[in-house]
Amino acid sequence: MTYDQIPGIVDTTVIELDVEPFAHTWKTGDPYDRTITGKVYNRDPWAVNIFSQQIGIIPYPNRANVAVDSIVITRVLDAASTAYGALFVSDGWVCVKTFIGRFVDKNTIKGQLYLDACRPTEEGESMPDNIRQLIDQELLITFRRLQ
Repeated sequence: MTYDQIPGIVDTTVIELDVEPFAHTWKTGDPYDRTITGKVYNRDPWAVNIFSQQIGIIPYPNRANVAVDSIVITRVLDAASTAYGALFVSDGWVCVKTFIGRFVDKNTIKGQLYLDACRPTEEGESMPDNIRQLIDQELLITFRRLQ
């Protein structure tokens, strides 16, 4: 769960993973990235996730005897539930939100949320300065395991 709040981008997101991240192991020939599935919740009581979905990847740690050391999460939610789900939508633009983090320990992930793959919702719109500034900001997020 993250309690971090960045208006319009992220607010109290709970991620329920289907497989314990530290249960992953790699052997020669395995793909570099492992898809992770699970459910994602936010403050919206109507946003009920009854089905698991792809929510990110766990990259190969590139070190022997290390189960996992980093994670990419592509379903970080804002407080409001919208048709766009985990996308950032503002001023006629839509951006993908991607969290890239490292496991500090088995119960804590620290990292940065990036806005990328931004596109206008209508042809010919130029990107507003406020969105350019958000793209350039360090959007630091911490996830903590709930016991």
